[in-house]
Amino acid sequence: MTSLVGYVRSFLLRCHRIRLFHAKTLLEEINDPEIARTCGNKWFKKDLYTQALKFYDRALELDPKNAAHHSNRGAALSRLGKIWEGVKECEKAINLDPKFALAHQNLALMLLRLGQVDNARKCYVKERSDAKFLAMIKEVDTHWEKCAYARRRDEWNDVLREAGAAMVSGADLSPQLAMCKVEALVKLQRLNEAQKELEHVPEVEPFPASFSQTRIFDMISEAYTYFVKSHIYFALERFDDAAKAIAKASEFDPQNIEVKIYKKIVKLIQRALSNSKLEKWAEGVRDYESLSQALPYDKYIAKSLFQAQVALRFSHDDSLT
Repeated sequence: MTSLVGYVRSFLLRCHRIRLFHAKTLLEEINDPEIARTCGNKWFKKDLYTQALKFYDRALELDPKNAAHHSNRGAALSRLGKIWEGVKECEKAINLDPKFALAHQNLALMLLRLGQVDNARKCYVKERSDAKFLAMIKEVDTHWEKCAYARRRDEWNDVLREAGAAMVSGADLSPQLAMCKVEALVKLQRLNEAQKELEHVPEVEPFPASFSQTRIFDMISEAYTYFVKSHIYFALERFDDAAKAIAKASEFDPQNIEVKIYKKIVKLIQRALSNSKLEKWAEGVRDYESLSQALPYDKYIAKSLFQAQVALRFSHDDSLT
């Protein structure tokens, strides 16, 4: 053990003293996976995760079926913001060693950061988890529930606040919570902020099949992402993009009532626009009246309805002799 520690210390000292382009050569000098792992842990504790990852990769090259190496690699990836890759690495570790508590703990923390509270709770291993982690799960879950309650009541300022609080409490990389903030900003007619928020939504990837299909507000998560995108495109008067987005949402969750209703609204605006272009003013007025009932505060709909009504009136006047 003493010789191993001495080797690691000597190796790290050499890493500090040598130029970066020699790093690959130094890594290849290691032929013991435990030495590579220990070196990786040293870098990890210094918050130098890129360096740590290189040594964990070397450990896996030498011992690819070691659960600890996969778990360590997953932890480093998550610290580098590659949390989806980290989840997959922890899954590999658990498949290799189902009783490896640290891998369960690392996976649970990653899932919580993704906003997957139920899946994080399932991965919870009592003997390894501490009160702080339990408190994080409870706090994120509480904000989720308050957010859902506010959304049902159309209290969009509260939705915005609770979604942000859930992210600050631990679910900082949740695409669904980020999209929830976008939806709230659209509903509050703060479109510039909504667009900026949309640019910073964490990347959405298919969730591993080993976990239950996640839902948000009784909607499949992937569907919700496209559902919100359709709303912001609609608000920006990009109706073709809105139609594509809601069609994608419908593919993921065809039975969801919110998706069904909004899909009809988008089809209705497309038909109304088509009728207006063809100067079918009576049909256009009917469509815009229906849209006005569904979206009473939409300024574009109100303006379009007024214009169609005026055009219809003029068309009647022109038909008189």
